[in-house]
Parts: sequence; C-alpha cells; structure tokens
Amino acid sequence: MGRQEKPVVTANKALSQLAVWLRHQRSTAELSYSELAAATEYSATTLQRATTGERIPRLQVVESYARACGADVVVGRDLWRDARWMEHCNLSPTRRPHVPPPELITEPADLLEALREVYYKGGAIPVAEMERRAGLGRLPRSTVQRMLRGRATLELAQFMIFLEICGIPERELPVWRQTWMRAWRYRARESPDEGGHGASPAISVEVTDLLSDRIRNLQAELDMRREELVVQRRLHQQRLEQIAVETLGGCGPSWG
Repeated sequence: MGRQEKPVVTANKALSQLAVWLRHQRSTAELSYSELAAATEYSATTLQRATTGERIPRLQVVESYARACGADVVVGRDLWRDARWMEHCNLSPTRRPHVPPPELITEPADLLEALREVYYKGGAIPVAEMERRAGLGRLPRSTVQRMLRGRATLELAQFMIFLEICGIPERELPVWRQTWMRAWRYRARESPDEGGHGASPAISVEVTDLLSDRIRNLQAELDMRREELVVQRRLHQQRLEQIAVETLGGCGPSWG
C-alpha cells in the first residue's frame, strides 16, 4: 500500500474528518493511489492531495474517490459540505448569525438570507457546476448568481432544484415549498401592480432577466438539436448511397 502517510494537520476540523474518512476508505478497499487513479478520471497526485487536509478538494474529486473505493458517496458529500461550511464561517465571521428556520419565514428578505445559508452549508458549489447537475436550462448559473446577490428570485421549480443540489433532505422539501409560497404571497401584497399598468419595476427587471436566460438556453438547445439533425441527415444520406451502390452492383448486366 506504499509508505505511511503524514498525519492530517488542519484547523478545519470538518476537513480533517473528510481527509481521515477518505484515507480509511482507500485502506479498506486496499487500493494504492495508482490503482485509485486508474479507476477515476483523476491523477494519483490529485487523489493523494485530497487526503492531506491542506485544502478542501473539489466535490467531484471526493465523489470519484468514494465511488472507486466502493464507499457511500452521500457520506463523502456531506463531509465535504461540512468542511466548506466551516471554512466559510472562519472566513466570514461577520455573517448574519441567526437565520429563521424555513417554517418561520414569511418575507422575501429572510428567504434570501436562508437560501444564502443553504448555499454555503451545501458547500458553495460553483454555479456552473450547479447548472450542470441540474440539467440544461433548469437552473441557469446567471439566475443563481443574481439570486445570491439579492437581485433576483427563483421560480418555484428552480427553487426546489437549488435546494436538492445544496443537499436539503427530501423530507424537508415540502416545508421549503410552503416557505417559498408564503414569501411570494408577501411580495405580491407589498408590490401590487401600479394602477393596473403592469408589475413594479423590480419585478419587471427580474422577469426580463429570467426570460433572457430562457431564451439563451432554448437557443443553445436548438443549436444542439440542429447539429444532431445535420449528423443524422448525413448518416442517412450515406446509408442511401450505400444501398444504391449495393443494389446497382447486384443488378448490373451479365456479359457471360
């Protein structure tokens, strides 16, 4: 199994737990780092560095490491989130200390603070990675960025996907759904249409941004479908030409 590894030394206790857990999984699986690398898309150096405690590895590295060892990926993901959350708390000691639990939230401002906390407790996954995990067009990165900055709100479907990616347990999702509905009703009461001439300016900006995101994602999907059709048409044409050659080759005149 190679030489003995150095002790894990870090002020982040959650990171230490993650590093020790990863080492234990590799030891249990009786894999060298070279064998581990062969079973993942990462180098032995990257995998070994993930267990040093010097810095928090990327979530994808932890997940691949756990899978290759036959370990519970959910446990590894939770340990990674704990490490990221502790790092955030250490780097941001002036953050809002108390956020209301979801069942007590009624105002959009409180919901925004709660979502920010969910995001950081969930490991602050890069928004591009969140978009990838959600699937094409379901949770645009630009929408998440604006939400975290307090410049946009999430639609209910986006809201639920965001929570799932951040690791909120399925049993808690109905409570969060009700929270979103309360905050939305509160916003509707506080920002009614002005004289029947349309939504307030703030809501109009959000709607415009959301529509822009949807248009961009639909355009990307259309471009991808168009490329697929071109490839399929080319393959179909090649097949027709092949059939024609075979048919003509078998029906030519006999000069015997």
